[in-house]
Amino acid sequence: MSRASHNGGQTTTASPAELRAEVEHAREQLADTVSQLAAKADIKSRAQRKAHDARARMQHHGRHAADQGGGRQGAMAAAGGGVLLLAVVAALLHKRRRT
Repeated sequence: MSRASHNGGQTTTASPAELRAEVEHAREQLADTVSQLAAKADIKSRAQRKAHDARARMQHHGRHAADQGGGRQGAMAAAGGGVLLLAVVAALLHKRRRT
């Protein structure tokens, strides 16, 4: 089987094994691309992951504030900030879903 190459239009001969290898490589690249697109399209999972990360950060900051002498007031302020952050993320996701 022959095919035109990109170097001056000369034809080169590729063995069936080489063609199979090229097809397999193209399939792997396509599968990777589809996986990446599917991950980007899964908005619910992305939002849950972001909310989980935000919650973990707020818990960490709350513990840190309590350890630094803020005591209960510092922990409450950090928790309030976390709730506010989660509300903003939820509102943005709701707005995005409607458009």
